[in-house]
Amino acid sequence: MNSVSEYLHRYSDALSDRIDELHEPLHYRGQAFDFAETKRQPKRGQTDAIAALVKAMRAGEKTVNMVGALGSGKTTVAAIAVHTHARGRPYRCIVMCPPHLPRKWKRELLDIVPQARVQIVERYTDLVRLASCRAAPIGAEFYIVSESMAKLAPAWKPSVVVRRNGLACGRCYSRPMKKIVGDETGLEPMSLDDLGNTKTSCSTCGEPLWQWVAKPSRWPIATYAAKKMRGMFDYAVIDEVHEASGSNTAIAIAASKIVSMCKHVIPLTGTYVNGYAHGIMHLLWRSAPTSLQTMGFEYGQTSEFAKKYGRLEKTIRTKVPTYSNRQSSGSKGRTTVKVRPGVMPTIFGDHLLGKCVFLGLEDICDDLPQFTRGVSPVHMESEQFAAYREIEEAAASAMHELIQSGNMRAISQLIRCMIDYPDHPNGYGPIGYEDEDQQWREIIEPRSLKDQVWPKDRALIDLVRSEVSAGRKCWVFAEMTQKRDVQRLLQAKLERVGIRTAVLRSGAVPTKKREEWIAKHAPGVDCIISHPRLVAVGLDFFQRDPRGGYLYNFPTLAFYQTSMQTSVVRQASGRAFRIGQELPCKVIHFHYEECLEQKMVNLMGAKIQASEAIDGKFSSDGLSALSDTSDAMGMALAKSLVASMQKVVA
Repeated sequence: MNSVSEYLHRYSDALSDRIDELHEPLHYRGQAFDFAETKRQPKRGQTDAIAALVKAMRAGEKTVNMVGALGSGKTTVAAIAVHTHARGRPYRCIVMCPPHLPRKWKRELLDIVPQARVQIVERYTDLVRLASCRAAPIGAEFYIVSESMAKLAPAWKPSVVVRRNGLACGRCYSRPMKKIVGDETGLEPMSLDDLGNTKTSCSTCGEPLWQWVAKPSRWPIATYAAKKMRGMFDYAVIDEVHEASGSNTAIAIAASKIVSMCKHVIPLTGTYVNGYAHGIMHLLWRSAPTSLQTMGFEYGQTSEFAKKYGRLEKTIRTKVPTYSNRQSSGSKGRTTVKVRPGVMPTIFGDHLLGKCVFLGLEDICDDLPQFTRGVSPVHMESEQFAAYREIEEAAASAMHELIQSGNMRAISQLIRCMIDYPDHPNGYGPIGYEDEDQQWREIIEPRSLKDQVWPKDRALIDLVRSEVSAGRKCWVFAEMTQKRDVQRLLQAKLERVGIRTAVLRSGAVPTKKREEWIAKHAPGVDCIISHPRLVAVGLDFFQRDPRGGYLYNFPTLAFYQTSMQTSVVRQASGRAFRIGQELPCKVIHFHYEECLEQKMVNLMGAKIQASEAIDGKFSSDGLSALSDTSDAMGMALAKSLVASMQKVVA
């Protein structure tokens, strides 16, 4: 037996029978169920997901996660599930979603729920009247808040008094102190700049040495609602809940406050696992902690949870004086334990099986268009390759020491340079790092080559021209946007050959206006270029024309540069392949051969296969390969670089 996939295929029937013996399902596929009347009828597969959600909530589960493939209609499923569970009674539901989706959520809810009252909450003051009167709902009421406004607090400033001898606490007049750099016991007075960097409290009396400011006039909507409106909301829908998997992030805290004030919660996501076991633990603690408590876990025990369901890396560093014997007791060292990427399959049975409903596109319809993902390797030009090899050799010689010291900043800088350089081989200054003695050590200053149409540029241009001539629009993903702006260079090179091109940029288009920007610009262009993160969630790459056909459709997606984050690649890849798409969809990853970018694309392919295991699409790599952080990807590339150079030397 060579893989998890082979094992599951061989014993799938026996495993299914055993699961049925141990856990009686609340709902069987295709089983009759009494749905509430809605404007939009759910499709096959969606009906089973809705029934499962409703039955689980009626069975006593407060939180039931909806884990759906990209484009599977999670909004439709959640809206109908809430409306059906209410059994015709008036109810109130709060929806927290990414900042560019409130208007889309409002359209969808009005198009699904009969006589729904939908309000987008932009400030906490929008809820003050309702919180004051505490009126009962009069029908189907939905309140939509973006995650940014749910978490966004007012600005703050230091709050101290000025005395003759310096700054002091306004309550006890003690001087705020800080540690002296390089001196573990020494203290020195804090300045206003020090107090303005982080919220500080007086070490003597505990008085906060900061205060909120009135402008801008805002307050976290989630905090206000949890304090003033507890018991007033029957349901909460948390869209893209994986964004709240951090231990103490503002979004995570906002989500937990909304969960605490509602009777039933439906978190929505297409990528529940973020690569780390403790990410799931944080989500569970905030929404459904029963299984954790039953197994004896306490809040904050991330290491214990990761030890059971994930991976821990123990690093032992020992400093041995030159005069010391290695076996003597005089050597000093320290041990650090880090949680590394990786999730064990047993986590699903122990904690997720009764709290998750899974839905794939294949569960909904049989007439999905063809979806293909491929890579397009490209040879560098001789001068380009020679300059790249200089960087790679210099990096490889320094990488071993950087890995041993754990200098992720320098490692990331080198990895990013080697991946980006062939696409924009000019404008780099000296690359290096500060060693343990705070001395600057230069690794290399890459050569600057004259800009031209490079081989990958030509390959991309050929693809776009071919697709456009066939009547297919293209969306191109490129990540370099700042000092070395590849997006603008690509736009100029495409327009030079007659391709009408637009660039979607985060600075020029606010998050909440991206959907409008696409609707305005997409019909008149052949190609759009953007960073994949800008469109990773909630945006569709096609819009049907009520008269027939499409107003615009981008069925071909090209990664000129591939992101290091698995979830970003997966989410961005699925923008066109959704319900309603009739054209075959293509995703092409371009990369240069014989360089680090090729290793990254190959590694990303394995990560995508592994991450799809959460949807039941097991690969030969298994869940142990699951990872979703650029740090983890960078370290893997760094180690592969060292290994490959050692083989060359040998």
